Amino acid sequence: MSQEELAEKSNVSRTTIHLIESGQFSTVKLRTLQKLAEVFNKHVKDFFETNV
Repeated sequence: MSQEELAEKSNVSRTTIHLIESGQFSTVKLRTLQKLAEVFNKHVKDFFETNV
């Protein structure tokens, strides 16, 4: 899925998605993560790796 498609489906700007993907966005609002997670039918916690 392209950044543009993800932006349309999540109602998050393509610029924000690009900044998150490239690591240039150090603080992301929880609501933004929720919107992105919903597109992929995932939970926000699934975006984070755990080392157990």
